[in-house]
Amino acid sequence: DSGYFRENADVVPVQGTGEPWVFTSGCSGPVTCKVPLTGGGDAPALYTVRLCFAELSDVREGQRVFDVKLQGKVVLNNFDVVKAAGAANTAVVKEFTDVEVNDALSIELVAEASVPMLSGFEIIRQGG
Repeated sequence: DSGYFRENADVVPVQGTGEPWVFTSGCSGPVTCKVPLTGGGDAPALYTVRLCFAELSDVREGQRVFDVKLQGKVVLNNFDVVKAAGAANTAVVKEFTDVEVNDALSIELVAEASVPMLSGFEIIRQGG
């Protein structure tokens, strides 16, 4: 169940978004993603981070539950994509503001009993 996935957005419909192609691909499994955002010697900066999820598998509420960490801090505890969306094949976007980054943004998906998944993310620097 771990690895990367991609479905054709014309074949696998995703509700609740005008950009279904974002939600029909992604990664699953225990994942740590580090995205370099600042250069050496740059001051820390604040970012808005949007995490994109959609359950495309035959998974019911409670079957895929996981934590999401940004910069080592849990921002989604016991997150259930199907529960948050209300149904499978429905887009969910979770937004976090004022995420401080010194060098790289760290996104972690952690689960004890199920396989976490993430479809995409958007990172926007706040301020000037």
